[in-house]
Amino acid sequence: MTVYQAIDHGVVADGTTDDTPALNALLDTTVNGDTVVLPANKTVCLKALVYVRKQITITGGRITLQSSSPAFWVRTGGVRFTDIEFVGKGAGTFDGAAVFIRANGTIEAPYKNLRFERLKMTGSPAVCLKIEYAEDVKILDCTGLDFAYAGLLLVSVRDVTVRGCLIGDCTHKQANSYGITVTDTLNTEAARSRDVLIDGNTVRNMRDWAGIDSHGGHNIRVVNNQLYGCAAGIDLVQGDNTRVVPPQRGLIANNYVEWTGANAQRGGIRLFGKDSTVLASGVIANNTVVGYTQPVRAWSYDPTKTVLGQNVML
Repeated sequence: MTVYQAIDHGVVADGTTDDTPALNALLDTTVNGDTVVLPANKTVCLKALVYVRKQITITGGRITLQSSSPAFWVRTGGVRFTDIEFVGKGAGTFDGAAVFIRANGTIEAPYKNLRFERLKMTGSPAVCLKIEYAEDVKILDCTGLDFAYAGLLLVSVRDVTVRGCLIGDCTHKQANSYGITVTDTLNTEAARSRDVLIDGNTVRNMRDWAGIDSHGGHNIRVVNNQLYGCAAGIDLVQGDNTRVVPPQRGLIANNYVEWTGANAQRGGIRLFGKDSTVLASGVIANNTVVGYTQPVRAWSYDPTKTVLGQNVML
């Protein structure tokens, strides 16, 4: 295992020179288990896409993204990002491709063992972190602020922990926008997200849409979070009428959800399926919900597999 100092391998890190070619070349020389250290107190400028094809750790430094593409596109499992500050072009104009980190496996071969720790991400014109078709993922103590669409976008994932993150301050009014969202690509049983723990995070100022959301997830557990200024606080929902997979075995517990500062009233906590044949199920208990006209709502759910109780609504 080799530790590479990026500054010694052609990365200038003066904030204006395009460091994309040098960083791509360096990552291509690594082997599984290596570490690449970005220079401290300097700014790496990326004007195109950097591919991560090896099972490596990338750590430290500050990155500014100035392109309409992801900063990093992860093409394998076993990758770790730690202690990096990302600064985007700003959320004023939506640019769907400009994601700080994107990792997407396939339904046949999901990426495994991905780690994202202590990342500071601001100003994405799209999404801070997008993970698709992956298993055994941990997102710990990260910050994602001032984005256009989503802070954390988790798509068709399994066995994921999101803990200790600060997400929010969405300033661009998309048709919908999310702090933390767990969804799927194919709207099928095989593709839906499963076994996701969202624990001990703070989500704030998702004023026009949802703080924490899952469409059709299975065993999505949302516990011990604090949400402020979100039009919709926590949603475990079916989604629109085109969807066929309902949320099942969800858990929403011990959260504090306060509406103050949001632009719309969409509900504090919601659980619902599609209709009487496609039913949701889960537990909503021991939450405190403040300021919503509809604090806790559930419909199209299986009453034999659902518990609603001991929530404080102020």
